[in-house]
Amino acid sequence: MGRFVLVLLVFVFVLNLASASYISGDIYVSPNGNANFFIETDKSISMKGLTFEKGILSGDTDELTSKNGEVWSFGLNLGYYDGISLNIHLPDNVDSITSLEGVFSFIDVEKKVVIISDRNKALFFRVNYTLREESGFLWVYPALILVFLALISYFVFRFFDKKRKLKEAFPFINENERKIINLIMKNPLRQKEVRKTLGIPKASFSRYVLNLEKKKLLFREGDGKNKILRVR
Repeated sequence: MGRFVLVLLVFVFVLNLASASYISGDIYVSPNGNANFFIETDKSISMKGLTFEKGILSGDTDELTSKNGEVWSFGLNLGYYDGISLNIHLPDNVDSITSLEGVFSFIDVEKKVVIISDRNKALFFRVNYTLREESGFLWVYPALILVFLALISYFVFRFFDKKRKLKEAFPFINENERKIINLIMKNPLRQKEVRKTLGIPKASFSRYVLNLEKKKLLFREGDGKNKILRVR
């Protein structure tokens, strides 16, 4: 009789082990809230985007995440299991985890993983977290700085190159031509304004301007008689 009872108890124990429900594996949560499943379980779960085949639950779903302001929430409510062992991989740009609820869990801060380990419980779990802002256009700022520095370098080069050319040309131009160049170097002016400012006769002024144009030290811009003079 005692042997029969012992055999019966062993049979019931083995039967319980065989029928024990379990869930284990990894869930990867992306920055946009999509959750990728690779789970081993003996229970089929009906959820948009997930498939269950030969004890493997896999696929992607966005039905487990939500957002309220800056706070994201990921949750599971999958019923009773005898054994629960899950790794919830949060996005790489997690800034902080604000709360954990449900079955026993702990956080691997370095890997940004919430590890769930419990048994003989309904699988209810929720984690709330915030993300650091990640812009796809961050590369623009260094690029803009480089462009800005390049422009500054270009204009500085042009400025000193003009000064060098003028310095080299000064021995070959007369005093009035030097006055014209010095005046329009400060600010481009109309021919009439330059002539009146320097008090140069009209006929002589036209000759000076033509001579400076031939030496490629200035150029005239605009239409009509009263063009703007600029240093080349």
